[in-house]
Amino acid sequence: MAKTYRHLVIPDTHFGPRNKNEIKIVEAICFYIEETKPDRIIHIGDIGDFESFCTLGDPGDADDIEMSTYGDDFEHVFGAVYNIGQAAKMVGATLDITLGNHEHRVARKIHRYPRLKKTLNLVSDCGLDDWRITPYGRSRTIDGIMYLHCPMSKMGRPMTSHAGVKRFTIGAKADAVVYGHTHAWSAPFFEIEAGHTLKPAINCGCLFEGHGAYMDRASVCYWRGLTTLTVTKGSPPDIETISMKRLLKEYG
Repeated sequence: MAKTYRHLVIPDTHFGPRNKNEIKIVEAICFYIEETKPDRIIHIGDIGDFESFCTLGDPGDADDIEMSTYGDDFEHVFGAVYNIGQAAKMVGATLDITLGNHEHRVARKIHRYPRLKKTLNLVSDCGLDDWRITPYGRSRTIDGIMYLHCPMSKMGRPMTSHAGVKRFTIGAKADAVVYGHTHAWSAPFFEIEAGHTLKPAINCGCLFEGHGAYMDRASVCYWRGLTTLTVTKGSPPDIETISMKRLLKEYG
């Protein structure tokens, strides 16, 4: 009999100073992990918001004043990652993350200004030393499921249109493609062979609640919650979701 695995997918969390109810959300994730006991925990990127890295000026310049708050960004991410990691250890789950564009933002900043390497380290400052890390723009296949932050074109650009995602999914050597980035939730099944094989592309939403002024009107289009996949290699996964509202009510 083929072995099955439970994958808990944590979508874009954007941990940071502007994330409302962050402590309650992290606590709920941890209690959910302890109760459901997944085999794998996969964060699909944008674990932090890293707003202080938005500007492009040289550190210390007047136009780069937000750099003075980078410590706050890392502190929020580190605390959340530590607690999720402790819950994972309790149930023996493996930890993976596919870095998102917000983590890439930090990496670009450090690359542009090498002196930042003396004070910043994306992996250790975020507490990700025990996580298996997949760079932004790349994918990792786990038990036959391809995970990445967002489908990418050959030019290295995110593909979020239905046609682009379909083309990417059909070409993927995996039983399913799982991603985030758009903050929406969807799971279309694409026909690989006429009348035969179907392959899903699972867009897992997000898991954060930002301030209204920061989120603007886009927030009304977001789906917030966790996705769990029951995976048997060689077949599309069974899909379960729990909304953030229910997560906080039952586990917060």
